[in-house]
Amino acid sequence: MNSSNDMVNAISMGTQIDGSVIFDYKGLKCLIGNGFITLEYIDSTHLKWNYQPQSTVVTNKNCSDYPANGIKINLPYETSDIIFTKK
Repeated sequence: MNSSNDMVNAISMGTQIDGSVIFDYKGLKCLIGNGFITLEYIDSTHLKWNYQPQSTVVTNKNCSDYPANGIKINLPYETSDIIFTKK
């Protein structure tokens, strides 16, 4: 996979011992939201999702694209053990 492609934000890093798949998420502008996403197969209708942020503080001093009114990030309050259910 070409990791220099601007459209690629998450790259699979492989599987862990428990069989889950880990992704390296590159985030958005200025690496906002970058971190690791883990997907674990539970059964044919359920996946468990975990997100481990790796971000640092972003300001207009270290990010030229920093918006004047700040940055809004929409993440769940608790970013681990979220279960997705297929209907």
